[in-house]
Formats: sequence, structure tokens, C-alpha cells
Amino acid sequence: MALIDKLNAIGDAVREKNGTTELIPLADIPQAILAIAGGGNQPLPMITINADSCAFETIIANASGTATVNSITIQADALASLEE
Repeated sequence: MALIDKLNAIGDAVREKNGTTELIPLADIPQAILAIAGGGNQPLPMITINADSCAFETIIANASGTATVNSITIQADALASLEE
């Protein structure tokens, strides 16, 4: 596959994801890729508060379709000792 064919394939894929049919100048390809919705590792924060604990989680969706979960749970008795 020639280089021009590879560049056209990249442009076609970016246009498909961005929902456009306009040609993309080569210099604008990086910004067009970054503008694709749903891309990147966007952390989703979640806080769960129970009577006996408080949990904080962030979930990062990876491009491969997997997710990374980071969490911390603080027990209520530990929180109470901070108030003293």
C-alpha cells in the first residue's frame, strides 16, 4: 500500500468517526483525531457513602475496551478519629 493510500485511509477513518465528509488537510489530522468523541482515558469519579464507610472510585475506560478502576475506602471509625 502506497503512502498516499495509507494517508487516505487515515482521513477516511477520522471523517467516519467525526461524522463529516470534508477533506482534512494533513496538518489538521492530529487535531481531528483528538476531537474524536469517546476517545482518550477520561476518568469517571464515583463517591459512595454508607453508614460505616466512604468510598471514592475513578474508572478509566481504555481504548482497548478494558477499564482501570482506582478506589479507596475509608471506614467510618477512621473518619471519626480525624474529628477528635
